[in-house]
This record gives sequence, structure tokens and C-alpha cells, in this order.
Amino acid sequence: MNLGDFRIHELLGQGATARVYRGSPRRTIGHISQAQDYAIKVFRPGFLIPPRRRARADREVELLAALEHPNIVRYVAFSLDSDPQFYVSEYYRACALDDWRATHAPDAASIREIVLQTLRGLTYLHRRGVLHRDMKPQNVLVGDGVVRICDFGVARPACARQITESGEFLGTIRYAPPEYLFDGQYDERSDFFGLGHILHCVLHGEDLLDEAPTFASQVLAASRIEYRVPQADECGSPSEYLLCWIASKLLRSAPMERYVDPKQIESLVGFDVDDWGVVDQLIWNVDSYHTEQIDWTDPQSVLGAAEAEAWTVRRCLSELAELRVCYEDAFESYPDLAEDYGRMMADSLQFARLYSQIDWQASQTSIAEKLREWLWFEGVGLRSGALAFLWWLSRIGRGKLRLEIASLLREDDELAEDIRYAMAENGDAGSSEAYERRFAARRALSESIAGRSDGGPDA
Repeated sequence: MNLGDFRIHELLGQGATARVYRGSPRRTIGHISQAQDYAIKVFRPGFLIPPRRRARADREVELLAALEHPNIVRYVAFSLDSDPQFYVSEYYRACALDDWRATHAPDAASIREIVLQTLRGLTYLHRRGVLHRDMKPQNVLVGDGVVRICDFGVARPACARQITESGEFLGTIRYAPPEYLFDGQYDERSDFFGLGHILHCVLHGEDLLDEAPTFASQVLAASRIEYRVPQADECGSPSEYLLCWIASKLLRSAPMERYVDPKQIESLVGFDVDDWGVVDQLIWNVDSYHTEQIDWTDPQSVLGAAEAEAWTVRRCLSELAELRVCYEDAFESYPDLAEDYGRMMADSLQFARLYSQIDWQASQTSIAEKLREWLWFEGVGLRSGALAFLWWLSRIGRGKLRLEIASLLREDDELAEDIRYAMAENGDAGSSEAYERRFAARRALSESIAGRSDGGPDA
């Protein structure tokens, strides 16, 4: 069978709009060698680019022909004037990722390598201004240790904001991001959604979404897609858990919540971590407020910082457990405080992180007075009433000072009551009406006393 200047040898695969064959040129054509096999994607008869889109198609062909990257299948020829139309790309002895995964049980190192190579290819595409638009396991080839992104049949320049024409859908529904399904909008973040599907496939050996019988039911299922990160004990290793967490970030339905920073993803995917505490700290660092302060171009620095922080948190957990034992007797006469402290310690990891951030160089003198001042004048509107208690514990949590708690509470019931208000139900001191009334009354009293001492009208 011949197709233009090419001889067809065998069918490699087929989809809804095209078939892919292995073939070779009947003669050497420029840089296309007669001695080499090529992959020829032949669109089904009648699947023609309409005249109104021809100019745009020509630009896209030029764009694809210029792509050259070790993780991208290279296109070498295009025939848009024939019927059927076809594209010619380099041929590799490889198989699609989903087929490869069906016969392999990759370890964490293999998974990382597949994802990293795919990410590098995708990052290259975006830097060259190309959107793939059909990122899925079937369009990733694995062979001879090299991973390549293929099938650019629906690729478009990134500058095309409105990708689809009215009533037109191109791509694969069950891998399509919600913004494309419902608004026809597609950008770099949408390609990263497809990367999430690819990572899910290589992790679990299956698609996140089954193929539905009708177009409408497939769209509905895709709109409800949700990937649950497995529990730690369901993962084989800390590294695998980290990869699952990354997949969950890539598969967020809302584009603005999606994890799309190539440098961050490459750093995290590349870490071979066997410490659960370090993995937990890496995740915390990404989700926390200081993400922008991390230099993702230096992965070893990122990992080193996480290891140091994880060690600090472990130390603080140990100290908090120590404090809990020390304070149990002191709290015996204050069941409300004991209950609040127990509730705080139930989320011990969270409080260990807060505890690790306390400024230990701050003065520890006049504990009762400093605490009273802090509760009265800084307490309203606190992010959490529990922080007031934690702050207090930290200030008397060193050496013999921790022994002062019992006598401090015995001698100052009013202080104990203030702490209780700061540890009001729901945690937020600012949400406690009783605490706010108390604060206002005390401030009025303080101002009145100050007025008298200044020789005011009541002096």
C-alpha cells in the first residue's frame, strides 16, 4: 500500500479521527531517508481541514516542524493538500504508556523518571508557545529508557485564547480539564491537568475515569472528577506518597488551584525520600505561606531545608509531650484548661510547627504580667485562641520556670480565667463575645484610672 511518496508497512494503532502506520519513503526526500522507518498518521477520509482554517493550519505545521527535544516526537513532513491528509514523524520502537504500565510494576525511581521526562517535554512545548491539548497516557511513548510526547494532531499555539470553534470538541473527553469541557478555554494549566492523568496512570496502572457510553455521560463524569490521595499506609514508600500528592495537585478542577510551576514539580518529583517526616515537611512548605521564598532551582537546598525543619518539628513534638506530662498535675484543679490543652495536643504536629517558630530569645521575666498584657491588649482577633495558651506555655517552658505554673494559677485565679477566655470554644478569642465585653470594660477602667492619675475631673 502506498500513500504519496511513502510505502505503508503495518498498522500501529488507530483512534477516532486517524490511523497510525509504520512506513518508509520510496525514495530519499531531502532529510527524510529512504533507509529509515517513520510513523505516518493518516486522517480518515473526509477529515479535511476546511478552507477557513487552512492559513491557521499552515502556521501550526510550521510550529510543529520546528520542535526538537529528546522528549518530543519530531515531525518531519506534512501533507495537507491530499485526501486523506497525513503527518509524518520519526518512528521509535516504543509503546504507549498505558500499554507499558499494563505489563510493568514500576518502582518509585522508574515513576519519577517517566514523569520527569514527560514534564521536560511539556515544559519545552510551552516555552515554544505550543499547547498539546491532548495530554494522556496513550500519547506518551516509552522505549529504550526514553519517554516522548507524541500525537500533536490537535496542538495549537498558546496565543489562541479561544481554542475551539462553536460546537467543536477536539481531544479526549475523559482526560479533558473542566475549563475546556464547559468554556472551551485551554491554556498551559490545562496541559498540566493531563500530566496529572499521566502520573495517575503510572502510579496506579489505570485511568482515573472509565470510558462512558455516551458523550453527555462522559462530560458529566469528567466534571465530577476527584482524586483522593491514598493514606500513608496505603503507599509503598514516602516517595510514592509524595508523587500521589503531586498528582492530586495537578488534577485540581479549578485551574487557579492547579499545581503548574515546572521548577517546583521537577524538584519534588526528583526527590528520593525515605523519611515520612521530610515528605510531610516538603508538602507543608509547598502549601504554606513561604512557598515563594523557596529557591526551586536548587533542589538540594530545598531538600536540605525540609530535613532540617523536620528535625526541628520532631524535637518540638518531644518537648510538647514533655510539657504535657509536667502540666498534668498543675491542671488538676483547672479541668477547663486541661481539656483545652488536651484538644490542642490532639493536633500535635500543627502545634509543634507553631512551637518551633516561637522566638526563644524573647524575655521570660515577669511572666504573669507579660501574659496579662498580651491577653488583654493583643488577644482580640487572634488567629486562634490556642495560640495564646501556646505562647504562654513557651514562655514558662524552660528549666525551672515551668514549675511556676501551678503556683501562678493558684495565686492568680483572674489570670486563669483570662486564659480560659482566650481558649474559648471554636478557638478564636476574637469570636468570644464575653471576652470582647471583658476587654472593653477593662480598657474603659484602665482609661478611667489613667485619667484620675493625670488629675482629671474625678481626681
